[in-house]
Amino acid sequence: MEEFTAHEPPSDKELKDFEQEVTKGPEEENALVLDLRHKNSSVWNTKVLDLLLARVMEKRTGNAWEDLPERSEAYFFDIICGQINRARNAWKVGQPQLNDEGEVESPEDIEKRMVATKESSNRRQRAYTRRRSVSVSLFPGSKSI
Repeated sequence: MEEFTAHEPPSDKELKDFEQEVTKGPEEENALVLDLRHKNSSVWNTKVLDLLLARVMEKRTGNAWEDLPERSEAYFFDIICGQINRARNAWKVGQPQLNDEGEVESPEDIEKRMVATKESSNRRQRAYTRRRSVSVSLFPGSKSI
């Protein structure tokens, strides 16, 4: 997750130049840089998605993934989009926010906030799992919650 939280999206100038066709934008030869500030439907991200899909389909037709079942481009495109959306969510959570004093969080504060959020989520999940286990053991014929 650290890789996504430290990700630097393309600058506003790079995005604007690409939209105005001043530059080529994301290129296959270079490391592809996602614009995590915007949706997958942005002009920049559409180009990155197309390049990623082309790479996947190239590997799929080669011998790299022989055991992978035959699937359509749309199937792989949905998988890529899902992974990018999860990466975007992780990136957004790791971005500095304003604290109670109106100051931008330090990296240590960001880490504390992320750990506290994860611990809270884990506590809720454990309580739900316990509640479900008790319900199923007390009422074996009933459907699980």
